[in-house]
Amino acid sequence: MRQHILFNPTPTDYRTAVYSVFRQYEGPVWHSGLSIKYVVSGVEGYRLDDRYVNVNAGEFLLAKDDSFVRAALDSSVDVEGLCIDVPLHRINAVAAALAKPDELLGDATAPYDFFESKYNAAESHLGRLLGSVAGAVLDMPFYDRAFADEFFLRLAEAATLDCRKTQRDLLSITAVKPSTRRDLYQRLLRGKEFLEGCFTDKLSVEDAAREARISTYHFFRLFKQAFGVTPYRFVLTKRLSHGKRLLQGGSPVHLAATQSGFSDIHAFSKAFKKHFGVSPSTVSNA
Repeated sequence: MRQHILFNPTPTDYRTAVYSVFRQYEGPVWHSGLSIKYVVSGVEGYRLDDRYVNVNAGEFLLAKDDSFVRAALDSSVDVEGLCIDVPLHRINAVAAALAKPDELLGDATAPYDFFESKYNAAESHLGRLLGSVAGAVLDMPFYDRAFADEFFLRLAEAATLDCRKTQRDLLSITAVKPSTRRDLYQRLLRGKEFLEGCFTDKLSVEDAAREARISTYHFFRLFKQAFGVTPYRFVLTKRLSHGKRLLQGGSPVHLAATQSGFSDIHAFSKAFKKHFGVSPSTVSNA
């Protein structure tokens, strides 16, 4: 077990950045503000209040400071991760500045609102930023206060931009009360987490709806409203992208098909060519 403390909190500054390398660990995780758990390699398991979430390499978990978070790792290889805490008042200040760019003095009155969930790094501003720095973060000059300030400001800006998209997704859900809309969106995120965690398995919309704790039809309808695609299309895209990565890594077409959740090579090839415009064998032989 190795931990590299990149930026340590003080009594007046709760910003934290820690790079960790574990194989085995189980216990509560201290966190505050916006807590980011980005996985560089391996898989990290977390208990987030009443549910369990496995976070894979290239994914990250967002948690609130009033949530119970417990980590559980048991791996035969090193699991590398980046844990960062950003005080909410700092993100609120960035959100206010972006909302009112003409007010140069800033007015930290725009609350940053986020949903606890697992996110794909490639699909968010914050995730792409984390992915771009993770490989070199140990060599970054966090001892220089100006650099540290800039690093956390960049994180706050990326998180705020992601929050804007979340708010647009939220507003697309048809519900009378804002509180109802928030509850539905959180349930949809749980269903989406479920689909992402087992997209290679045999799945049904009913399975995801059960995880989200809403009816099958409501899950289908609201999922499309919030994320712009149906649950089936979401899973299909995940399977095809996974299959493409396997092919690019040297896997034969028949293995890429079955390991991506397709029943046979014909179904995989047909869906692959329709989605990417080329056959799987073209990618495999490239």
